[in-house]
Amino acid sequence: MRSPFFRESRLLIVAGKGGVGKTTVAAVTASVAAQHGLRTLLVCVDTPAAPGALFGVSPLTDTPRDLGGGVDGRIITPDQALIEWLTDKRLGKLADRLTKNGALDMIATAIPGIRDILLLGRIKSIVNSGAYDLVVLDAPASGHAVTMLHSASGLKDSVSVGAIRQQADEVSAMLSDPALTQVMLVTLAERTPVTEAIETAFALEDRVGVRLGPIVINQVLEARSEVISRTGLTAGTTALLDYRLEREHHQLETLQRLDRELPLTQIQLPRLVTDDAPARLTELCSVFSDSL
Repeated sequence: MRSPFFRESRLLIVAGKGGVGKTTVAAVTASVAAQHGLRTLLVCVDTPAAPGALFGVSPLTDTPRDLGGGVDGRIITPDQALIEWLTDKRLGKLADRLTKNGALDMIATAIPGIRDILLLGRIKSIVNSGAYDLVVLDAPASGHAVTMLHSASGLKDSVSVGAIRQQADEVSAMLSDPALTQVMLVTLAERTPVTEAIETAFALEDRVGVRLGPIVINQVLEARSEVISRTGLTAGTTALLDYRLEREHHQLETLQRLDRELPLTQIQLPRLVTDDAPARLTELCSVFSDSL
């Protein structure tokens, strides 16, 4: 059996259109990686409550903590990354004043992309620390994710020297090194999310030069409507069955299109109806692991 894809890099960036279940897939991936013996950290940038709910714990904070199953979790915000960078540069008092005066936005506006580059720089520091075998980053929605990952190249074009340029160079090197970084896209088997996933994949390869891992198709419907007998069904039930069958056909066509236009390994996760988030995480981990 070939080694799981997440053993092939140190940083796995999970990206996708909002609403496709990106955070859930990031949590599943982190959990399965931990099951394979990797010391794993799940990092979120904008959804501290969602990962906690999946693991049955309180929302994440900026301090790493055990989520269970061998996974640690924390949140890193762009503003926090900026403050930490200023503190590292012995500008902690300035950081305090900027925070109290609400002037962080002025700094970010003065240097476009600074928040993203410093956030990625903070991730880079964690990766390089050796504290974890794998860092799983639950990235922003795909449009912002491309902008965030492209920030290093943008800053390199506008800043020629200094600490910011050095940070941009180091982040750019990390993102373009397939032994360090890969991106895993998440989508649904629906027209619009698949279109955006394809566009995002090409944008990441062309503009960022990052390695693409498998693509996860989330909430896949089980194809079963055609084998259900309609004998004795009411008109209403038959209509519902027809609607379900139409969705299954649309799903199949969409998956075939994805396979044609984006030749990446596919991992399909089922649609689950349970409201028990930890139970859903456990079941999805089982399916994910079986797909490797």
